Amino acid sequence: MSAPRERATAVAIPLTVRGAPGGAPVELQRLTARGWVTIKTAVADAGGRVLIRYRPQRLTARHRLRVIAAGTASAPVAVRTRDVVLAAFGDVNLANGVAAVMATRGVLWPWRGVAPTLRSADIAFGNLECAVSCRAGIAS
Repeated sequence: MSAPRERATAVAIPLTVRGAPGGAPVELQRLTARGWVTIKTAVADAGGRVLIRYRPQRLTARHRLRVIAAGTASAPVAVRTRDVVLAAFGDVNLANGVAAVMATRGVLWPWRGVAPTLRSADIAFGNLECAVSCRAGIAS
């Protein structure tokens, strides 16, 4: 069985099973405090492959999963789930005198206060409120 090592919270975990007997029932199991519990079933295709998509109902950081096909249990896999961090900012205006300050303090000056927050996010985007151009001069 193969599975991703990490997945975003509330996103289905795709598990691929290979080598099961064709047409055999396959059980996906999750390890709980009470032991292994069957959470989903599927049937292997003629080539012995199964794709199971498991969407955890409980928010937990780690899922220990295995499959059972033809009475044989696979080695367990651990899938970690975590929240995806999004950083969004807006109204960035590098005109109106900011260019003069950047010429003195450096081009990274506008970002120094927010760079650690933006770098720590999984996805960061911003809304630029000015034009960026290679042409010399100020647009009228």
